[in-house]
Amino acid sequence: MAFSYMPGFGNDFETETLPGSLPQGRNSPQRPAYGLYAEQLSGSPFTAPRGTNERSWLYRIRPSVRHTGRFK
Repeated sequence: MAFSYMPGFGNDFETETLPGSLPQGRNSPQRPAYGLYAEQLSGSPFTAPRGTNERSWLYRIRPSVRHTGRFK
């Protein structure tokens, strides 16, 4: 089995399982391909300067949070 690595530190990378599943030129399309849900995950504290905030866009089959009740 051959492994391929994405070298670099602080660079931007993208991987996809199905061709065309990642949007081109935008992060959060109104209708992602294959019916996926777009979610943004931030791993930086909110006290960091805006330019140093790290974030990832995830496209999931199901959302990570699901509301089952009604809001009041």
